[in-house]
Amino acid sequence: MKQLVLIITSLILCGGNLTAQRKTTGFYDLQENSRGNIAFKGTNYGIFGLDTKNSMGGGYWKRGSANQYIYGGGMWFGTQKNVNNKPGQKLVLISYNPNSGASWMAPSVHPSIDNPRDSLKYAHLYYSTDFDINGDANNVADTIGSYKWPILKKANQSNFGEFIADPALRISSNDKPHFVSAEDVICVYNDAELTRYEGGISTRRAQGYPLGISIVQRTYFFDKAPLQDVLILRYEITHTGSDTLSHCWFAPEFDFDIGPGGQNSSGNDKLKYYGSDSTLGLVVGWSLGTNVDKNKGLGYFGATLLETPKVDASGNLSSQGRELGLKTHRNWVLDNDPKDNGDRYDFMSSGQIDEEIEPGDKRLLMATGPFTMQPGETAVISFAIMFAATASGGDATGSNADVAKLVQLCRDTKAAYSNFAKGGDFTAVHEDIQADVHSLYPNPTTGVTTVEYAVNSPSMVTVEVFDMLSNRVAVLENASRAPGTYRTSFDTQSLPAGVYYFRIDIGGVITLKKLIVVK
Repeated sequence: MKQLVLIITSLILCGGNLTAQRKTTGFYDLQENSRGNIAFKGTNYGIFGLDTKNSMGGGYWKRGSANQYIYGGGMWFGTQKNVNNKPGQKLVLISYNPNSGASWMAPSVHPSIDNPRDSLKYAHLYYSTDFDINGDANNVADTIGSYKWPILKKANQSNFGEFIADPALRISSNDKPHFVSAEDVICVYNDAELTRYEGGISTRRAQGYPLGISIVQRTYFFDKAPLQDVLILRYEITHTGSDTLSHCWFAPEFDFDIGPGGQNSSGNDKLKYYGSDSTLGLVVGWSLGTNVDKNKGLGYFGATLLETPKVDASGNLSSQGRELGLKTHRNWVLDNDPKDNGDRYDFMSSGQIDEEIEPGDKRLLMATGPFTMQPGETAVISFAIMFAATASGGDATGSNADVAKLVQLCRDTKAAYSNFAKGGDFTAVHEDIQADVHSLYPNPTTGVTTVEYAVNSPSMVTVEVFDMLSNRVAVLENASRAPGTYRTSFDTQSLPAGVYYFRIDIGGVITLKKLIVVK
């Protein structure tokens, strides 16, 4: 875990321009990242992982290979609202329709901008590798140019920094340009343009659209182990309308096709919810390795929610409330795509966790909810897309033993995000971990080992032990602790020799410690 935190620290410190700036393709922009092992197409209107120019899949791993995993993806936002004095009308806003490839969203432009050229400068995709450490763009390749980097950070602000909507305010002597990963990607879009909607302007307006939704989308790519096979998407969803949106649900939604890109390999994909450890909320995808997919070095695709809205007992957004977490996981095939508001809303709000089913051309949805949004409120949702090789070294089987590398990567990703997002000042969290507050001794062990941990403020503490297949072996602690230093022992004599992991969760900050048992 120390190594993991050090990696993210270095990424924050070394953000800045390493390549010539991308050339803006138009108001509706399409670009590709340049860092990490994932090659990933992105747009500035809510579609990701799709080459919209050529109508081809746009999510590849590893970079430079022909192995495609994602054909396209986006988000669904469902709500109930009062429409023409009819309460509880179910509406779903989509940034990616897997049946048509359409997005109902449009890039946002700040009200102060009143000419087409400046609209292009503002609305395009911002890649941190197109900017220097001062937030200034390199305009070598882009004749349109760009405003300054849009993320600034105040001294006591979230580690993610703040999106500055007005480009005139992106220069401050107190706030610095802020970079999180090896390559940050920023865009902002909204639902106001009814010409983007499928179904017709008058029909959608009568149904209650637009909802009044603006989204700041951030994508993070990493170029050092273990996160170089991970991308994180973070959505900041603001209700810009004047009414109340109740019973809201949010879901990333994917159309994933695993196999050599450009070949017909979409009919033999499988999905399963990793039920051996439900705390991970992990969904695993793989190809059966038949026909054109056989012996191509294909591994596993994984997805997990990292951050979901916090709500009070009434479902209102509250920073002091409980986090909703994953509530619905659906996997289905092309022929079963839900196609209208009611079907889509019921589909994502069902609370159903789908089991593994027959292979096919699969879609994946992971929903959180319900929550209520008042005018001006913002909800934050983050999720990770991860890739890992098979444990066997051959074609994927989907067995728990074969997905062990992906499961471990999921643990690493959740721990990294938790430490970064919930640690306040990141350096302080880093120093706490470097101070070795999570000692484990003796290690290796032949019998009893002791874990020692420090609690700095009243916190809920959970200490668990997992084997290499991510099976939970023991729960050692699950209680509220006052500030102080604590020790708990674990007898390994009944365990076979091998590698195990202690998972220590102190108030949401997670650390993983490796234990070696010898006989």
